[in-house]
Amino acid sequence: MRPRRRVGAITQQAGRCASTCLVFAPLDCRSPLSELCVRTALLATSLILALAAPGAASALSATNWAQCVPAEVIPPFPDASPPLPAGDESTIVAAERAQYLDRSRTVFEGNVTLNRGNQWLSTPRLVYDQAKDTYVADGEVHFQDPSIRFRAAHMEGEPGNDLTRLDDVTFQIIDLEGNGHASKVVMRGQKGTMRDALYSSCPPEHRQWSFRGNTIRINRDTGVGTVTNGALYLGKVPVFYLPWATFPIDERRRSGFLAPTLAVSGANGIDVMVPYYLNLAPNYDATLSARYLGDRGAMYGGEFRYLTERSNGIFEGTWLPNDDRLGRDRGLVSLNHITRFSPYWQGRANLNNVSDDRYFEDFGSSLTAASTRLLASSAGIYGRGKYWNASLSAEIWDLTDPVLDSTFEPFRKLPRVQFSWEQPILGNWLVAGLKSEAVAFDHQVKADARRVDLRPYVQLPFEGASWYVRPELAYRFTAYSLDDSLNVNGDKTPIRSLPIASIDAGMFFERPLNLGGTDLIHTLEPRLFYLRVPGNNQNDLPILDTQELTFGYGQLFRTNRFTGADRQSEANQLTFAVTSRLMQTHTGRELVTATVGQSFLFSPSRTVLPGQVAGERDLSPLVIEVGVNLSDRWTFTSAQHIDVDQGFTELSAFRLQYRFLETGLANLSYRFRANELEQLDGSVLYPLSPSWRLVGRWNYSLRDNSTLEALGGFEWQSCCMALRLMGRHFVRTREGQASNEILLELELRGLGAFGQRTGSLLERAILGYDR
Repeated sequence: MRPRRRVGAITQQAGRCASTCLVFAPLDCRSPLSELCVRTALLATSLILALAAPGAASALSATNWAQCVPAEVIPPFPDASPPLPAGDESTIVAAERAQYLDRSRTVFEGNVTLNRGNQWLSTPRLVYDQAKDTYVADGEVHFQDPSIRFRAAHMEGEPGNDLTRLDDVTFQIIDLEGNGHASKVVMRGQKGTMRDALYSSCPPEHRQWSFRGNTIRINRDTGVGTVTNGALYLGKVPVFYLPWATFPIDERRRSGFLAPTLAVSGANGIDVMVPYYLNLAPNYDATLSARYLGDRGAMYGGEFRYLTERSNGIFEGTWLPNDDRLGRDRGLVSLNHITRFSPYWQGRANLNNVSDDRYFEDFGSSLTAASTRLLASSAGIYGRGKYWNASLSAEIWDLTDPVLDSTFEPFRKLPRVQFSWEQPILGNWLVAGLKSEAVAFDHQVKADARRVDLRPYVQLPFEGASWYVRPELAYRFTAYSLDDSLNVNGDKTPIRSLPIASIDAGMFFERPLNLGGTDLIHTLEPRLFYLRVPGNNQNDLPILDTQELTFGYGQLFRTNRFTGADRQSEANQLTFAVTSRLMQTHTGRELVTATVGQSFLFSPSRTVLPGQVAGERDLSPLVIEVGVNLSDRWTFTSAQHIDVDQGFTELSAFRLQYRFLETGLANLSYRFRANELEQLDGSVLYPLSPSWRLVGRWNYSLRDNSTLEALGGFEWQSCCMALRLMGRHFVRTREGQASNEILLELELRGLGAFGQRTGSLLERAILGYDR
């Protein structure tokens, strides 16, 4: 074989020729060959954007396709030249032979290649006609860059007219691993046409899905593609026909239909929703949806998003006119808004309104949604500095529990003013702070009230590398102004004032340890917390927004076991807790963690809510928490709250997870809280093969002897598509009424997903689920 020779180098700077051709064949420095790679790159990009379809990137990331071998329809060309250095804008033309055919035509023969940046093109023979300003590539044309590789049987162009034609094109999109072909491609300027085009992310020998179009036109100026006589194929069967459609070919947003969803449930019958996206302006858009519920009728929805220099937000709502089951209009309206006034101040609003107290039961998809008892709305101005936080807000509530009447609705806070400040003084020896709140309470049934709560405090922190001691002294002052029906003992302006003293201290010990040849670190972390709050009869204070916190490990170190300011718990107690960890020395991974904590009550707390009886216990519940993570396959966590005085368990919970094979996992958990709940929860993700997985969950109430949620189904996944089908039984009302539904989702890699979205449901139901 004759050695290949470098024919020339053409460098363009600011549209002018900076250097002439080098050796062997004289090339006019104005030759359009220097633009050939550029034109081909534009064609490659257009092929990617037009045929890969909008949403391809998101569709690729939504599912874990890691087990798939890339569908290399066109492997990397082995004779491709390496990319030119960054910043080198030269076009390098090389061939084995070059000669003049006549005074205007030059022919390059023998493995002709053109290099420009990271773009490479090769062809056996290239003829350039300078007089006509045309070129013809005879034989198979190869092109590759970081985004695409393609082969074409024939290529010709007219650079002066900005025209390129290719025949019988086969392409490989590298990032999306999509591939396809077109019988003819014509590019003129920023516009192009493809005939008999096909795109798929499947290998050609197993085309499980493909999108085909008789004619696909693209316009890079407008960023819009148009397909005529298009169809989606599953295998060789057309399942969806598009006589005409437009789609975006770049990142510019375009109005158009989004993928529909489909489900069947016992509560609503067949459920079909078709969303339509409206690109209204660069800084705001909207999505409208038409939803058909077989048992209820047509439901309409909308979402409006906006973004300005200082503000952003989402306004959304749904409307079901004349529900076929209930005979009345139903809907939901919501606004979430933020405005930034300055680096320190902003306004926020979260406003919600629902038509009726059964809305979430009928249109929610989980027991959590169905059990929503209160719908909150708030708006306010919020500020933050280095040492302070402030807010002026309003909060109202809608009762969404049909069992309760309006007397159970919380007080509205119209308005609520909060200010907090904390700053080191005297260097870092002393920290001073203040927490304050002033609220005007309003209620549509109960009387009104006003409350001011102040809590100044000082801290004296001492810290070392492995220890700390933080004493704190605070004073809490709370004053009320009450209407007649709320005052107790005839006092409309009750006042509570009391000091609060606490000391928080801890130490950290560690030692090296070797078990079975593994280097470990063993830690011991004791902590003491003393709290003293003198007794104060608070029974004459109303309950406006105060509740008792659910007991947990964190409450052992709180200065108040109540939320809100209407109760400050009396305390004379010492909490002792210790945490021990076993960690790998080199990775820091925690293999075993164990925590034990308990409060010793030197005097019983007489602070209670109305209807409660003060206890006489000497000890808080004993808290025991354990976490075990000895391998990548087994994980175990447990929490126990044991009432030592009464000799019974207040809370018991554990969770065991086992991972097996490559993607399989099983979860088993148990939850018990005295006089409230006792539940078993099991879930499994079982791979039958690399393509098939079974999914299942069963959540059972032992207390009520009933199933709270059960779902089961399968996933089938190949290297270019996935199918998920499952059935679900779940409790959707507070009275325990259950509903059944069937969910189906089809996902086409590189194109998108159709049907009911199952990902969020499975992620919630199966801990560790990964698509």
